[in-house]
Amino acid sequence: MKISRRNFVKSVLASGLILQAPAVLALASETKILRWDGVALGADSSIQIAYNNKNLAEKILRSCLAEIKRLEAMFSLYENDSVISLLNDKGFYDNPPQDFVNLIRISKYYGEKTYGNFDITIQPLWEYFSENSQAKDAPAKIRELVDYRNIIVENNRIYFAKPHMKISLNGIAQGYITDRITSILRKNAVKSALVDLGEKFALGKHPNGEKWRIGIQADSSEFKIVELEDMAISTSSMQGGLFAEGLEKRHIFMPKQKFQSKPQTVTILADNSTKADALSTAIAAAPQNMHSKIMTNFANAELIIS
Repeated sequence: MKISRRNFVKSVLASGLILQAPAVLALASETKILRWDGVALGADSSIQIAYNNKNLAEKILRSCLAEIKRLEAMFSLYENDSVISLLNDKGFYDNPPQDFVNLIRISKYYGEKTYGNFDITIQPLWEYFSENSQAKDAPAKIRELVDYRNIIVENNRIYFAKPHMKISLNGIAQGYITDRITSILRKNAVKSALVDLGEKFALGKHPNGEKWRIGIQADSSEFKIVELEDMAISTSSMQGGLFAEGLEKRHIFMPKQKFQSKPQTVTILADNSTKADALSTAIAAAPQNMHSKIMTNFANAELIIS
């Protein structure tokens, strides 16, 4: 859950995957839950796998952690040699990994279907406000760099149509990786699991036979419980992520507007985490009169605003 959007920025560890020893939680039946807690993509993370065979569950968990590490090396802005960092530095990247190409194409799709309210080229705008926290707006030359349509994807190259463009995948990478981990679990016949890498996906039911119960922030002081089964949840909040105490410059911006998003908490329930992540980012950034128009473009997705 991204109560402060985003943990990518707030993590004092900046980047990296912190591995901690998994714990086995015993249930009343023979089924147990193997739980891993650590940090992935700069966010507190956990994976819970329900299984009867401990050795097999640990093997599956190791595969999941290796996949997180592999994808983080592509998507992290905090690693100088990551694919995204090299693309931002050079303005192009030759022979990019297929997962990187996939996520760029997916991001462009969500840019189109959200009418530009989801836009991964927002990074120059974020950098400007991080360095000019008192500014009321960014110069036109900065805003002109924000347009997902100027990311060109060819067979063996990704490049920017304009100099000085940069991208950030912070609004979708956690969801994409969550889906990849869920895919690994399914391929290994895991029927019950909860993946939380900043976005949550509940695979099947809890081993006790009930749906997984997830808490979301309903407002600044209350939490709401949502029950999930084979469903993703993503929350973006405008209550946090300020550049400095007291400043109204938040981590989510309206890509094409001359002001930042209004404070609100947006929760998306969807059939996959990539969709939930991208839509929570887009809706948090979009003006309220666009919410319904955006959501009608997506099946199997529900919006909760508080």
